Amino acid sequence: MVDDFRFEDIVESAHDIIIVTKPDDGDVARQTIVYVNPAFTVVTGYSRREALGKKAKLLELFEDEAERAEVLTTMKDRLPVKATVRSRKKTGEYHWLNLIIAPLKDLNGEYSYFATIERDVTREQELIDKLEELSKTDPLTGLLNRRALQELAQAEISRFQRTGTPFCLLAIDLDYFKKFNDTWGHTVGDRMLKAVAEKLLNQERDYDYVARTGGEEFCILLADTTLEQAGKAAGRVRKLISNIDIVADEEHVVITPSIGIAEITKSDETLDSVLERADKALYHAKDSGRNCVVSIEDGKLTIVNGTRGASCK
Repeated sequence: MVDDFRFEDIVESAHDIIIVTKPDDGDVARQTIVYVNPAFTVVTGYSRREALGKKAKLLELFEDEAERAEVLTTMKDRLPVKATVRSRKKTGEYHWLNLIIAPLKDLNGEYSYFATIERDVTREQELIDKLEELSKTDPLTGLLNRRALQELAQAEISRFQRTGTPFCLLAIDLDYFKKFNDTWGHTVGDRMLKAVAEKLLNQERDYDYVARTGGEEFCILLADTTLEQAGKAAGRVRKLISNIDIVADEEHVVITPSIGIAEITKSDETLDSVLERADKALYHAKDSGRNCVVSIEDGKLTIVNGTRGASCK
């Protein structure tokens, strides 16, 4: 037995946005708004008067062209659409919506309308975005972590395989950092790591990537860069880090880096193989006295010469 109630009352009191549109001359790409519920005005800031009779821009909610084309095809087939999209309120502020677009029949049984049900999920989406950011960011320094660096490097690897555009990795390790922590404490050690990260970020180009890959280990991906150019850049980085001055217990504290350089080759399919060679060069820099730059090419290790201040002690 159906109780005596009106579905209109349910729609009018719903917290979700409900919009009904009518395709213009049957064209689902061009639709006019014929109904909005009160939740629409509360969430978007537009009044009913401002909305009714206006053109609905449902497809413009889908920013990706391929996704927009797929949605259009689905709507033409009179099938429901489900998606999470970004929309703009009357104030200009963006918000995220989970939406369902469903075809509606008229009194003659013909599909003549579309009902769009939208739920504001801005808080949920912001949390997802934040968690995604945290999963790819080093919490202490704010730099990329190893996972993020590997993902971003795949684009550079693909570009090299297509066009031959080179890139290099700088593997950077802070010398005697365990002794540094034992002497000055982890609080000062963390300050030094943050200071190094800030200096590296200030030096990077828009298309380079800087990551913290371990406790006192950093990595810089230098896009569109040859081994010779990377050697010069590494020399600047070595000097930059060596000039960092932190005051602890009224004393000036400094640290030096050792740096290994490797350039991508045709045999490299992942970042790990390039990083492995850069680490080998780094270990040689350590063995050669630290506070210097070593490059590797065709298995040959070379202490970088001609770079100001980059020779080993």
